[in-house]
Amino acid sequence: QVLSKHLTDTEVIVVEAAAEALRRLRDSGAIAGKVLEDEAKEGASRLLSSEWLSRWAACVCLGALGSAALPYIQDLQARMQDEDENRIVHDAAKVSLNRLQVVQRHENIFDRSLERLQTHVPSIAYQVPSFQRVFSPE
Repeated sequence: QVLSKHLTDTEVIVVEAAAEALRRLRDSGAIAGKVLEDEAKEGASRLLSSEWLSRWAACVCLGALGSAALPYIQDLQARMQDEDENRIVHDAAKVSLNRLQVVQRHENIFDRSLERLQTHVPSIAYQVPSFQRVFSPE
């Protein structure tokens, strides 16, 4: 909760550090992925703020959250393509978009590698011998 509060800050260095810390906590299994997904959703909503500092921080936040922010790539593209957007916000959107595209490529490569591995590894069947107890009357 403490880190999440910093994601709405307008000090971009604080936002980025908090988002990266949350991502590391998720990667280590200390927090659920849902936490980052919720924060990414909130960050994406701030991309439409009337204040450019908030939009700037939101761009940086999304880039630092990594894979949880992948559903919002189009929102970052919209910030980048908006000709009326502040140049700093535009540049932050571009950097974050590049970061997320790298994450997306790595996930796609991992998924394809996993698929290939699963299709090429032969199934191993284990046979368990059946044991019968023989009773003989005495």
